Amino acid sequence: DDSIFVQQVGQPPSPQLRSIRWLFDEDENDFLGTNQNTPAYRVIQRYIAAVTFEQLQGQQWINKERWMSSDHECDWHGVECVDIPIPSSPLILDNTGRQNDNAGFTVEERMIIQIDLPENNLRGSIPREIGFLPTVTRLGLWNNGLVGTIPTTVGRMKQLIKLYLDDNPGLVGSIPTEIGELRNLDDMTLYNTGLTGKIPSQIGKLTRLERFWADGVGLSGTLPTEIGNMEALANLYLDGNEIGGTIPSEIGRCTDLRDVRLFSNDLIGSFPEEIYELSNLRILYIDSNALTGVLSPQIAKWKSMVDLEVFSNKIEGELPLEIGTLPNLRVLRLEGNKIDGRIPANLGSSQNILRISLGGNRMDGTLPASLSQSAGLVRLQLQDNFFYGTLPTWLGNFKALKTLNLEDNRFDGSIPSSLGNLKSPIEEIQLAKNDVTGIMPFALCNQDSLLILSSDCGGANREVTCECCTECSQL
Repeated sequence: DDSIFVQQVGQPPSPQLRSIRWLFDEDENDFLGTNQNTPAYRVIQRYIAAVTFEQLQGQQWINKERWMSSDHECDWHGVECVDIPIPSSPLILDNTGRQNDNAGFTVEERMIIQIDLPENNLRGSIPREIGFLPTVTRLGLWNNGLVGTIPTTVGRMKQLIKLYLDDNPGLVGSIPTEIGELRNLDDMTLYNTGLTGKIPSQIGKLTRLERFWADGVGLSGTLPTEIGNMEALANLYLDGNEIGGTIPSEIGRCTDLRDVRLFSNDLIGSFPEEIYELSNLRILYIDSNALTGVLSPQIAKWKSMVDLEVFSNKIEGELPLEIGTLPNLRVLRLEGNKIDGRIPANLGSSQNILRISLGGNRMDGTLPASLSQSAGLVRLQLQDNFFYGTLPTWLGNFKALKTLNLEDNRFDGSIPSSLGNLKSPIEEIQLAKNDVTGIMPFALCNQDSLLILSSDCGGANREVTCECCTECSQL
C-alpha cells in the first residue's frame, strides 16, 4: 500500500513514512545513502524494526533502550539475533524509487530471531510488516495494549516457534486462517484478548503445536475435526468461551494430550469413545457445559488421570466400577449432574484421592467402606442425593479432612461420637436435612478451624442437640 508513504494534508505522517524518513535523515548508518551496499535483507529488517517502534508508540514504552539509535537493531531492547547467511544483494533505489536487485553471493549477517517486549506499554496495532521478518522464531508481545486484529502476514513467519499475544484485551477479530502456515509453531497463547469467531480448521496443520491457550475470549463455533491432526498437542486450554457442538471423535488421535480444559462452554452430546484412548491424559476440566450420556467403563484407560472435573453437566447413568481403578486419581468432581446408582465399592481404594464431589445427583445406597482407605481425603461432598444408612464411625478417622458435606440425604441413626476426633484443618461439617439423631460431639465446638457446622438442631422437636452449630434446620 503506497499510501502509507504519503503524508495526507492535515494528517500526521504514518509510522511507515516516519521510519523511512528516519532511515534517510537521522540514522547514522545511512543505509539508504553512503552505505547502499548493505544487503537488502538487513536494510529491510532495520526498517521493520523502526516501523514496530513507531506504530506501537515506542516513545511511551517502559523500556526502549537503544531503540532508534545508531546501534545494530539486534542490540535494541527485547531483540535477539544470530548470524545467518543472507543474500548479499544490496538495496539500491534508482530515481524511480524501485529496487535494483543485483545478483550476489551470501554473507553472514545478524538477523532477528526473537522479539520479546512483554509488559512494556506497547500501544497500537501489530504492524503487518512484522510478518516479513523471515528468521523470527519467537514473538512475545503479551500483557500490553495491543489493539486491532492479528495481521494475516503473520502466516509468512515460517520459522516461528513461539507466539505470545495474551493479555491484550484490545486485540480483536478472529484467529486468521493464515495461522495454519506456521508449521514450526509449538506454543501459542491468545488468552485474555478480545478475539472472537471460529477456530479455523487450518489450525489442524500445526502438527508441532504442543500448547494452544485461548481461554476466556469469545471463540464460538465448534471444535474443528482437524484438531485430530495435531499429533504433538499436549495442553489445550479453551475454557470460558462460547464453543458449542459435540466433542469431535478425532480428538482421540491426539495421544500426547495431558491437560484439556474446555469448561464453561456450550458443548453438548456425550463423550466420544475415542476420547478414552487418551491414556496420557492427566487433567480434564470439562465442567459447566451441557454434556449428556454416561461415563463409559473405557474410563479405565485413563491410568494417568489426576484431576477429573465434569460437574454441572447432564451426565446420566451409574458410575462405572472402573472409575475406582484409576491409580493416580486425586480429584473427582461430578456434582450437579443426573448420575444415579451407588458409589462404586472400590472408590477410594487407590488411597491417593483428595476430593470426591458427587453432590446434586440422584445417587443412593450406603457409603462404601473403601472410602475409609482414602487417608489423605480433604473434601467429601455428597449432599443433595438419596444416600441412606447410618453414618459410619470411620468418618472421624480422617486427618486432613476440611469439608464433610452429607446434607439433604436420607441418613439415619445416631451421630457417631467419632466425629469429635476431627481436628484442624476441618472447616465444614454439614449433616442437616437427614434423619440422624443424637448429640453433636462437643469436642467440635473447640475447633477454631471449624467455620460451618450444621444439623437438624432447630425447632421444638429437634432431632439433634448441638451447642455450637452455625446452622440449625428443622424437619
